[in-house]
Amino acid sequence: MMVTILHNMKIKTKLILIIISVVTIVSTFNGVVFGIIDVKISQAALTANVEIQSQLVSEHCSAPLLFDDMDALQQNIKILRHTPDIIEAVIYNRENEQIAIYQINTEDFHFIDPRQLTPGIFINGNLMVKKPILVSDQQIGELYIIASTAHMEQNL
Repeated sequence: MMVTILHNMKIKTKLILIIISVVTIVSTFNGVVFGIIDVKISQAALTANVEIQSQLVSEHCSAPLLFDDMDALQQNIKILRHTPDIIEAVIYNRENEQIAIYQINTEDFHFIDPRQLTPGIFINGNLMVKKPILVSDQQIGELYIIASTAHMEQNL
């Protein structure tokens, strides 16, 4: 049946169908390629942003962690609330005890143990970044930050 329809068409109509088909295929391919590129750029930007945030917070947490100032640690980690992508941050001391936590929404959010995630990889819509907390090049703790990609996905 399809062969009969194509057989009865004029050459001009067949050429127009071929051109429309090629344009549709090329446009779809371009859309997919640009979409993939946009996702990669957005992921790189989110990673860079969270890396910078984690570096700043870990540097400001070294003295409070060294002197066991839990109030200052909690204050320092809560500064991350100004970054809407960050949904959770946790500080562990050198004994691997959780000593400070920030969660974007404590009612609906279930704690993810960041030590079970691979740093720097996007998993289930989240990015986890791990930063050591150092004093004189000695690690005295670790900062884990989990960022959501939901905001990034909305922009796409």
